[in-house]
Amino acid sequence: MPLTGVESWLEEQERFDALRQRALAKGGARLADLAYANAWDGPPEAVREALRKAAASEGALDLQYTPYGGQTVARRVAARELAEVTGVPFGFRDVLLTAGAMAALSLLLRMSLPGRVLIPTPTWLDHPLYAAMQRHEPVLVPLADDFSLDVDALRDALATTEELRAVILTCPGNPTGHVFREAELRALAAALEDAGRPLLISDECHRDYLFGGTPFLSPAAFYANTAVVYSYGKRFLVQGQRLGYAALHPDAPEAGARKVLLKRLARAGGYGMPTSLMQRALPDLVKIDPARAAIEARRERTREALEALGLRVVGEATMFLYVEVGDDWAVTEALADRGVLVLPGAIFHHRGWLRLTCSATDAMLARGVEALAEVLA
Repeated sequence: MPLTGVESWLEEQERFDALRQRALAKGGARLADLAYANAWDGPPEAVREALRKAAASEGALDLQYTPYGGQTVARRVAARELAEVTGVPFGFRDVLLTAGAMAALSLLLRMSLPGRVLIPTPTWLDHPLYAAMQRHEPVLVPLADDFSLDVDALRDALATTEELRAVILTCPGNPTGHVFREAELRALAAALEDAGRPLLISDECHRDYLFGGTPFLSPAAFYANTAVVYSYGKRFLVQGQRLGYAALHPDAPEAGARKVLLKRLARAGGYGMPTSLMQRALPDLVKIDPARAAIEARRERTREALEALGLRVVGEATMFLYVEVGDDWAVTEALADRGVLVLPGAIFHHRGWLRLTCSATDAMLARGVEALAEVLA
């Protein structure tokens, strides 16, 4: 049965899923999976210990149902951290804990009647898909050539888009690794104010992985009608454990009513709530530093190797590197035939580039660079 309005946003992903099977057959045990942010060395031992401690808790209700919105203790932890990151006085009632960032994004998009959602691209692969699934029409607005915000293009889109419901910004950029500067975010805020103050959804799943000294700035610090989406799974390299949140700026329009609506949607949707285990573990998890050093070292080694091939490589943040290669699908398919998986730019609603993850092992990254050199020779 067709999912009207959704199929076109699945085509590139499903093409890659089929290619993945080909790469598995070619690579076997030597498969170099540089596609997704799975931590092939596993999470830090301290993260495993925090999860074991939470699982061993002997309270009768410790692993049972939790309130919609999440346990108060865990929500306070999340709100306190978010306030520190943004400089905005988020409280626990502003934070709705969810089963990962994907659930948070879906719930935020479900808050409004069907309309249009502006999305600067390239962007995370499923932003348009989730908008379409909630009966919105995604409107893609290209970033500038250096992957900074093209504020003029965004202003034009804001001025000409009817029934605008939201803008989604991946911050820092995924796949680009671009860290948005204060001037960009202030210009964005001014453009949104002039356009009637639509909701800005700031996808901040990768804000813990910044390199090179550039500070992270959240759009929430400059624009009150912001909702922040976040993933603890990304931060602690346990993405499959699905803990994240949607947080509404305390000064957002109708903030109180919208927070009530988010809780209702979490209940009505049947998919919004995280596990009690992850919520119980959160106070211990946040004491653990993300595994930035190992990923940074791999990023720099891989960047140097790619640049030695004469390739343009970008990325100040995230676990990823974004590499300009020309025909992204052709190169992706040629790499798959050599047992190497990367994601083509087409997945991110862009062309001519590849994204590879540095959460893979050193051996996988070395094989990937070697295979790319063969393909481009």
